[in-house]
Amino acid sequence: MLRHAGIGRLRGLAKEDRRVIGPDLMRVQFGWPIGMPLVRSLKDGLWGVRSTLPSQRIARLILCFHQGTLVVLHWLYQEDREDAGRGPCSCEAPDERGDEMKKRNHIGSSLDDFLKEEGILEETRAAALKEALAWQVQKAMKKAKINKVEMARRMHTSRAALDRLLNPGNASVTLQTLCKAAWAVGRDLRIELV
Repeated sequence: MLRHAGIGRLRGLAKEDRRVIGPDLMRVQFGWPIGMPLVRSLKDGLWGVRSTLPSQRIARLILCFHQGTLVVLHWLYQEDREDAGRGPCSCEAPDERGDEMKKRNHIGSSLDDFLKEEGILEETRAAALKEALAWQVQKAMKKAKINKVEMARRMHTSRAALDRLLNPGNASVTLQTLCKAAWAVGRDLRIELV
């Protein structure tokens, strides 16, 4: 689960920007460990998430793990993409409750609550889950040194169907296709209600 120590500050952004940051955080939550271009290690257990926003800003969120929970500690943004290499143009003040937060069991609002308020929880969760599955299949293919032609042959399907599976933005994939993909890379597919 992802918790945010000060998610109220994200609510102050434009709605279009919140609708990019929320799904990006869900991608991190479902796809962890995930790498560039979305997440970069900042060392010492800190991670940075980079979201390109419709408002021409680049949002950067600082994350860490605390007792198995991914926590957004801080965020900042750059005014436009041209400033991307020069550092932040504007930054929210750090949360001064850091020591107090360490003593409390409840860390903050959940990402699910935030996305539910935005009205995009279910669609975001489905898209993030599909992206995580696509990344896992690609990773397994790379590890097993299976190219797309061979993968399609093993799945008894077309390259076009495989491309739909591997496209993180395409949610129209059947359970049958996912099972075939898992089998083709020597894995099992496990789906459960939680």
